[in-house]
Amino acid sequence: MQEQLRPNQKPLKLQMDVVTRWNSTLDMIERICLLQEPLEASLGILHNPVENLLEAEWQTLPEIIKILKPFKQLTEEMSSERKVTVSMILASTESMLSILYNLETNIITDTGKKLANKILTEFKIRFKNCYRHPVLSKAALLDPRFK
Repeated sequence: MQEQLRPNQKPLKLQMDVVTRWNSTLDMIERICLLQEPLEASLGILHNPVENLLEAEWQTLPEIIKILKPFKQLTEEMSSERKVTVSMILASTESMLSILYNLETNIITDTGKKLANKILTEFKIRFKNCYRHPVLSKAALLDPRFK
């Protein structure tokens, strides 16, 4: 089906969610969005039909990607072995808060708004005391990238 709907592109498989890797959920949703047209066409010709996503659900998926993508990017950056990361915690926390606040105004679906609001609330709770941590403050102060 993909060959017919996307003739000049390599056929892609769906990606499965892996319980132990949170970012696999994001990867799965991105792939579903990328393959929306072939998926919808394929679901219609199955012998044992599977219920398709509703239009509102298709609209919510790109918003979920917008919300989770910055976390994936930060996770990859902080996982790099070539960077000193403890000094980046305060700046990264501030950056993520800014991104989350901006997302609140750009999300239109109810599900997307609830997710963005929940993540923002939990993020603020989890990192509320990081600015008081002396090691984090000193590390950020001594890092020449933040001068």
